[in-house]
Amino acid sequence: MPSKKIFALAALLCSTALAAVEDTYEPADSKVNVLDYDNFHRFLDQHQDDVILMEFYAPWCGHCQQLAPQYREAAAELAKADLPKNVVLAKFDDGDDYNRRLRAGAPDVYNFTSYPSLFVLQDGEHERYGGGREADDIIFHMSAVAKGLDPYEEELKTKPGLYKDDPERSKYVRDLLDEEEMSPVIADSPKNVLRVTEFYSDRCPFCKSLASEYVEACKELKEKFAEEVECHAVNSRVFYDVAEEWEITGYPWMAFFYQGKKVEDMAGLGGSDSIVNWVSKMHAEHFDPNGVSPPPPPKKPKKKDGEDVGGPTDWSATVFEHTRFLLHSIAAKYPDEPTPEDEESVKALIGSLAHLFPSKSGANGLRSALNSASLGPIDTSSSSSLSAWMCSLENAATGSSADCSSSGLALLDLGECDEACHNEEGWKVEKEAPWSQTVYTADPEYHQKVLKTSEDAWQARELFKVLDLAKRLGIVTKKAEKKMRNSIMEGKKTQDHYLKYLSGEVEDALKESTL
Repeated sequence: MPSKKIFALAALLCSTALAAVEDTYEPADSKVNVLDYDNFHRFLDQHQDDVILMEFYAPWCGHCQQLAPQYREAAAELAKADLPKNVVLAKFDDGDDYNRRLRAGAPDVYNFTSYPSLFVLQDGEHERYGGGREADDIIFHMSAVAKGLDPYEEELKTKPGLYKDDPERSKYVRDLLDEEEMSPVIADSPKNVLRVTEFYSDRCPFCKSLASEYVEACKELKEKFAEEVECHAVNSRVFYDVAEEWEITGYPWMAFFYQGKKVEDMAGLGGSDSIVNWVSKMHAEHFDPNGVSPPPPPKKPKKKDGEDVGGPTDWSATVFEHTRFLLHSIAAKYPDEPTPEDEESVKALIGSLAHLFPSKSGANGLRSALNSASLGPIDTSSSSSLSAWMCSLENAATGSSADCSSSGLALLDLGECDEACHNEEGWKVEKEAPWSQTVYTADPEYHQKVLKTSEDAWQARELFKVLDLAKRLGIVTKKAEKKMRNSIMEGKKTQDHYLKYLSGEVEDALKESTL
């Protein structure tokens, strides 16, 4: 009897293994190119003018088995598609010991930790594939790449928005879906019209809860002001260049435009009544019934990927500085003997930043730096190694030439470059600088002061979140909020002083708000 059970178990294991092999096996008529260590580079040479989607997989990987039929279907459709560039799909068995030598010989080229991992290869460069895993998603994403389009912007036009796909909502709110039309529609149209624009993210729960209130307000505004007021909406998660242009720093956010200019941001996002009252006030203060908007200004040159036309904005520069501060601080607090979980968490953070960084040029710069052969894979083996790698990452991303070798580093408490490096790169600041401008020097005593200042800074940042919320709820005016910030920055008032004053007010206002 036991022998029958053993036989049945063996048969089950064999059938499971066979199923796994069959799920990743490509039949003779498949358009998926199966690569190995011997033909990998030859294949790249043969298709150097094409767009390649490369999958690194292992036969035993369940997700790879689920992807295989979708990948095969997408390859067949793309093979016969009429596109400006040919799109070819390939797969490489990275679970095979012989094949694994490919990455062992060049660990900086394809840096990944899980299967399946997909990369888009084009014009001698490669980047992570960020589309969906269904056949239709793969076809859509790769077709956009072959056409030279941004696949993420193209995808948005096919997906539901908060307003565009609801016939009732779209009567009163226009979802703007084309970056080319946004500036003329929002600010530069020659029509004598007041424009209310909501900047939202389709992933923001507050935005979704506000949508019905915004529609109700716009319906009432249309009845009250007819053609003198228009309501628009922009998905800033995708069109973050537009949000950056108009200095939008959170979601949901409403701004008021007239005569080609942004007149005011709405302080305190509430229900439909508060929106109507705010727009009515703006109408009374600014609308000229005999006015004609000036002709639109000359079009700004369109940004290319990785380019900030006219130089970086204050907003993007601020994000960059805070990101640098964050990354070097993480390296400083990283353990000298990290666990595997520590290492994976840091790798995931860097990957997420490169994919989700809120400035397009910054994201492209990070991705380009991470793919740079000179950078090498992220070194998470110790705090000093991670600090040196962070220094190299910044060099690769910004074109700097800081000395990141072990002899050029004074890896003290915070693990940044030594004093010479600070001076060369402009990182060193005067000791009297306020916390918001403080970056670390190589002075050990000052390090302790900076650490204490950093603790105060984090408390202040938490307070600033409360201040921002208080301003948006209408508890404090824009002028008062700015005065409070300056008082804290200059050390005239403590965080506790304002927190005690504001916390109860904010809590009560939130109960009555739709936020």
